[in-house]
Amino acid sequence: LRGAEILRRAAADAPEILLDRYNLSLAQSILLKATQVTIRVEGESAPRYRRIFRAARFHGLIHVVQGDPVSGYTIVLDGPFSLFDAVQRYGLRLAMFLPSVLSCASFRLRAELRWGRDKEPLAVEMGPSDGLVFHGRELADTTPELDAFCEGFKKLGSPWTVSPNERLFALPGEVVCVPDLVFLNAETGEEVYLEAFGFWSRDAVWRRVELIRKGFPARILLAVGKQLRVSEEVLGEDEAGEIYVYRATMSPRAVLARLDGKRGGREG
Repeated sequence: LRGAEILRRAAADAPEILLDRYNLSLAQSILLKATQVTIRVEGESAPRYRRIFRAARFHGLIHVVQGDPVSGYTIVLDGPFSLFDAVQRYGLRLAMFLPSVLSCASFRLRAELRWGRDKEPLAVEMGPSDGLVFHGRELADTTPELDAFCEGFKKLGSPWTVSPNERLFALPGEVVCVPDLVFLNAETGEEVYLEAFGFWSRDAVWRRVELIRKGFPARILLAVGKQLRVSEEVLGEDEAGEIYVYRATMSPRAVLARLDGKRGGREG
């Protein structure tokens, strides 16, 4: 019985660490009331920028990134109070994203809020001078779903290899695109990128479609869940991008068919 269980030993953190965790949780709880969060990051390395962008995608956050590695990036994220449903779940994901920013030497976060019972509009800002510290481990570079997809794809034994993408696409005056995966054909040398879109990302799909229509510099496959209600016919065959609509999980075989130029290949 649980009532008979006895706690004999527990790992105790230093008081300073407990205080850091408490202060971080207070900051995270504020984001649960946000309608929009804007983050400005400057002076970081390319790997650090990629980790921040991947963290936003890992948590399934609706966001837009603008800027370049020299001047820095501005990340605008939708807050939970801007959504019609799944507000609490999305808010928790936004709160879990905050530690990914804290390791940056220079950042400024501004959250637009709806506060209190009357949901009054307020704003709060955070930066390095606030002393927020995260003592946990950094987030993995990919999601379990992408890891499972890559393992399944490698078992197909095709000329294509798959790996996490390291490249940032920053077109002048446009949003930054950070695909999740890159495929390389060992026989032809061709590269194809894949970007996966989650439950809350319908607007992000349309923004990416517009970017592709303006002239995307590489071939890219947009993997879109069926629940987002986006047609595969949105992009024409003469454009650099293609939309792959999947049901529950991405099919390695269906993606391989599209890599080989078999548009609209069956899932399996």
